[in-house]
Amino acid sequence: MIGEVVEHIANLPSAITDSDEMAKRFDVLCLNLQLCLLKASKGFEKYSAQVVRIAEALIDRQEVPSVKLQLPLLLRLMEEDYWTSMSVPIIEVMRVRLRSLIKHIDSSSREIVYTNFEDELGAPTIISITDASEKSLLKFRQKAKVFLQTHLSHISLNKLRMNKPLTRTDLQELEKIFIESGIADEDLLQRASDQNNGLGLFIRSLVGLDKSAAQEVFSGFIDGKKLSANQHEFISMVIDYLTERGVVPTEALYQSPFINIAPQGPDSIFKDKEVAQIIELLDLVESHATLMVTS
Repeated sequence: MIGEVVEHIANLPSAITDSDEMAKRFDVLCLNLQLCLLKASKGFEKYSAQVVRIAEALIDRQEVPSVKLQLPLLLRLMEEDYWTSMSVPIIEVMRVRLRSLIKHIDSSSREIVYTNFEDELGAPTIISITDASEKSLLKFRQKAKVFLQTHLSHISLNKLRMNKPLTRTDLQELEKIFIESGIADEDLLQRASDQNNGLGLFIRSLVGLDKSAAQEVFSGFIDGKKLSANQHEFISMVIDYLTERGVVPTEALYQSPFINIAPQGPDSIFKDKEVAQIIELLDLVESHATLMVTS
């Protein structure tokens, strides 16, 4: 009898341990969503917004195979119509599929805050909210990032990643692959272009610069110089920033994470002439993503 009990009856829930703290927090978040649906109570929009932020952070980690496997679900979470048809079983499926992935979110670049505060009514105030066009642009950005990762071999996209100057034909080709794939229409591309000072810079912000190309930018600057530890780390950080984001605006050099190495900006560890060289090199990198010449 005891043998049959041990073999056929499951352990009590309290006997099951789970050391993944982030996964358990996500479980609670999903439970709150389900309770909001079952009780028709307030808070659903707040909790769903937290899930969307988590999805955005996970999309940035698609180099992790288990995350990449869930990209279709992550992209669906970015769409409003997915939430209008939400149900308790759908939330449960989402919880099971995503809970073990939360630990892959890069905590250094994005922090997901879980809250469970009671909503309180205060004095009415007028606030501005993101309109439908901005939401559509956000969804396009996430879809475009995933789409471009599978088309890195495209000649125009490769030129963009390798820091080669773009021609007008290159930009037309980049527009074409978006439109023909159904990822975007001309209006959406134009809005993305306007907000990012050009389509080339918008795309570069999604795919970054190839690491070897980013290193090549500063090869001449480094050659023949005996850099201090802080100078070397600063340049390495610039290269990493280029690799991830594609460009480094001048003002970024005086902000985090660079001020962790040089609190007053590059001027505090480089000579004026060297700072001017760094800015000139970064401006050149940016121009290669925006320059339009007749091909």
